[in-house]
Amino acid sequence: MDRLNGSARLMLVSDLDSTMVDHDDPEDASLLRFNALWEAHFRHHSLLVFSTGRSPASYKLLRSEKPLLTPDVAVMSVGTEIAFGHTLLADEGWEDFLSRWWDRAVVVEETANFPELVPQPEIDQRPHKVSFFVEKVNVQRIIDVLSERLEKRGLHIKIIYSSGTALDVLPRGAGKGQALAYLLKKFESDGKPPANTLVCGDSGNDAELFSIPDVYGVMVSNAQEELLQWYSAHMKNNPNIIHATERCAAGIIQAIGRFGLGPIVSPRDVMDFQKFNVENINPVYEVVKFYLFYERWRCAEVQKSEHHLQKLKSMFLLVSLSHQHSLCTFIHPSGTEQLIHRCIDAMEMLHGDMQGKQFKVWVDRVSASQITSDSWLVKCDKRESFGDERYCCLTTILMSLKDDVPNEFTWLHMHQTWSDGPGGGMFFLGPTAMALLQIAVLFLSPSCSLSLSCDLSLSPARSLSAAISLLAIYAFPPPSLSLSKLVKLQFVGARSSELDHRWRHRWRLLRYSGRSPSGLSLVQLATKLNLAAQTAWSTQFSSTADAGHTHNSDCAKDF
Repeated sequence: MDRLNGSARLMLVSDLDSTMVDHDDPEDASLLRFNALWEAHFRHHSLLVFSTGRSPASYKLLRSEKPLLTPDVAVMSVGTEIAFGHTLLADEGWEDFLSRWWDRAVVVEETANFPELVPQPEIDQRPHKVSFFVEKVNVQRIIDVLSERLEKRGLHIKIIYSSGTALDVLPRGAGKGQALAYLLKKFESDGKPPANTLVCGDSGNDAELFSIPDVYGVMVSNAQEELLQWYSAHMKNNPNIIHATERCAAGIIQAIGRFGLGPIVSPRDVMDFQKFNVENINPVYEVVKFYLFYERWRCAEVQKSEHHLQKLKSMFLLVSLSHQHSLCTFIHPSGTEQLIHRCIDAMEMLHGDMQGKQFKVWVDRVSASQITSDSWLVKCDKRESFGDERYCCLTTILMSLKDDVPNEFTWLHMHQTWSDGPGGGMFFLGPTAMALLQIAVLFLSPSCSLSLSCDLSLSPARSLSAAISLLAIYAFPPPSLSLSKLVKLQFVGARSSELDHRWRHRWRLLRYSGRSPSGLSLVQLATKLNLAAQTAWSTQFSSTADAGHTHNSDCAKDF
């Protein structure tokens, strides 16, 4: 964990299902409140840990469905797997530790003798976790008998029952509590013990978290009876463990305030930022606030007024002694570049275009680096959901303090590129990627014809897999096919008829036709093809004045 230079002010450890994530809240209101609060006030000095019973595959599935932030650490499979960062780098030391006195084959063999145990789906079975469904009436007898049999066979195991149906057999050293203790020891040995730790849960497999010494804890208001009974029996007199009156993520925010661990007013709680004073204003808060306003504008949750647009423009004005001028440029994920004021002008027509359409925008992994005494470079993942669709782009913003207005920032530059990280969902090929794909076609089979259609809503891996499959067909065609020397790339959206206008310009036909010139080096060919692709792309938006206006509008939609 090298993201923080020193100890975390707060390490927040939370279960996911029915704790951080409220499956009864289709709007994900409390989760989005937490997201904005965490990114604006905590991300830069604290650690976020998700501790879930889900397997890695199931965890990734949840991330594709819900607006979850990227945690610093993910503890999965009921504490049997620990992974770090957005790449989910596994902690191999923890896996080696759990392998002592554990034999999965023996566990599977012994549990097969209990017909009451119904194996959970294969996606939930892991190297150090064997999971079942079982009726509550049979649980205690099975736990007693199975534990004795496995102990006699030389295994050191534990059995956890949670959620009224789930039974997990784990190594004795595993579990959410032991995984947390391992992390705390790891941070201690690195000289970075967190100043405070808050654990959050709702079910029986979270009980171990509350047993770790010196932690604060919150059971959300919707906690299950099994956890409340455990609390009454073991932790009722512990003032650092509370039962919140709010559900899920709202209960977590409540606990942060109860224990004095940091701010509890989320930017999403603020309707008029001009009347709300924030202590220690910072560039990260500005980014969170900007995208929240952008979402509210599109959903008509703020009034359509010239005042709002002018206030927005003032963020991108640089004031000199003689005049004001805008220097801020916006590089769209497609690679096109615009003055950001043109995009803001186009925002007027977008007011309310997403009203009632479950449109949400949030930022993730926000970081700010001070590069001069009054300027910062801010990086984040800007995530967006529209119905079942998820989009993500890596965003870099250069900003500086205004000379004439205290505690306000000027945005100088904004650059976005499409991402396909967890929750990214949508993938677009830029001119360079298209040129490289063209090169691959030409070098694989210079005499072949290629008409390639890519469903660009696929992830990069799936898009690339589809492309490779098609390339193989065209590079080594059956003898019966008669193919010319024409190379043609055609990118269309498989679901273009269903797409909102905001995306249609990305699926306009882009073609490059030509022969493979003999004698050209790879670099020369790349340059030629890349230039052709860039020209074709830019031509889409510069053919008429109306096209340019449409492009400004599309850029405004993709801030």
